[in-house]
Amino acid sequence: MDIEELLKQLEVNAGTVERPIAVAVPGVGTLYVRKRTVLEFEQMATVREANADSPNGFFAPSVARLLCDEQGKRFPLDVQERLIALLARQPETVFHAIVNAADGHDAKGAINPN
Repeated sequence: MDIEELLKQLEVNAGTVERPIAVAVPGVGTLYVRKRTVLEFEQMATVREANADSPNGFFAPSVARLLCDEQGKRFPLDVQERLIALLARQPETVFHAIVNAADGHDAKGAINPN
């Protein structure tokens, strides 16, 4: 693949990030998540620092940023705050289901090409 084709393919692939992924979360139902970009993965470090003293920790805010509606739109900040408080109290399986789906893995851990 030459560089122009690589750049073209990367551009096409970047456009798939906003496509929501349905994930069945045990005890909750079907939720929708967005794929995490490289930049968002990096930004998790700042979420950790910003929430160092939070009673909700830093995983819950990171997971809340992955959730979206059926059209792939992120929830408003006031809704994210409510999600964070509830996500912090969920069983760890909820965390893994959401993060794995956003990372492109299905419930069994296999890579999901969607």
